[in-house]
Amino acid sequence: MLLGLFLGQYLDRKHPLGFSWTLSLLALGALFGFYNLYEALMKASREMEKKDHGKNRS
Repeated sequence: MLLGLFLGQYLDRKHPLGFSWTLSLLALGALFGFYNLYEALMKASREMEKKDHGKNRS
């Protein structure tokens, strides 16, 4: 997110357009951040399920 913020500010100063680079790249950074969080939680959930299945079979 921070990379998107700083890159967006730089692009807004150097190449101003009809939209904000800062907001666009900040939103993109947030999207990637939430995706990574989702993937990490799903991986942890799968690992916990594997441990639970191993305990129930014993």
